[in-house]
Amino acid sequence: MLTDQEREEILRLIHREVVPAIGCTEPMAVALCVARATELLGERPQHIRLRLSANILTHKQ
Repeated sequence: MLTDQEREEILRLIHREVVPAIGCTEPMAVALCVARATELLGERPQHIRLRLSANILTHKQ
């Protein structure tokens, strides 16, 4: 069990180090790149290859 002092120190650390983010930018970046590739190719790409952060969840179709 944490002491009140330890708990307060952890909370101070979290408030100092964690910055809120709005949404997840990687899926949007991928969507924009595919949309642009579609414009340039004149059709949807057959395949895309991605290198993403390990912190992102992906969906394989």
